Formats: sequence, structure tokens, C-alpha cells
Amino acid sequence: MNTADLAWQAGNYGGLSLRKVDPLLEHGHLDLVIRAAEGRGEWFCAERAAQELCGSGEFGRALKVMEPFVATG
Repeated sequence: MNTADLAWQAGNYGGLSLRKVDPLLEHGHLDLVIRAAEGRGEWFCAERAAQELCGSGEFGRALKVMEPFVATG
């Protein structure tokens, strides 16, 4: 899966579901998931990326991914 495919899915399905996000993470595409969270405001991407980052002790990066969502309340 690449960014063009992600863009198509978001345009046609209104965002990415966990069914798409989890396999990306399982195949080592954490940076792609983070970019989708930061650049497109994908909630499931942000949530799962933050969980992965916290699991590896990268709390600062996890907070940075979640900041836009925290700011909305």
C-alpha cells in the first residue's frame, strides 16, 4: 500500500479504518501511519501510532502525533 492508495481510500471511504491501519503497522509502516495522522488528521492512524510509539518508549513522538486531536478537546 502506498500514499496514492491511502489518498484514494480516504477520498472514497472517508478515512482509514483500523482494518487498514493495523496491517500497515504490522508490516513496519509506522512512519506512513504517522504521516497520515499528522497530514490528514486520520484519527485511527493517530491513535494506533501513539500506541505503537508508547509501546517502544517514544512518548514525546506519541504526544506530538496526538497534539492536534487533544487541542480539539
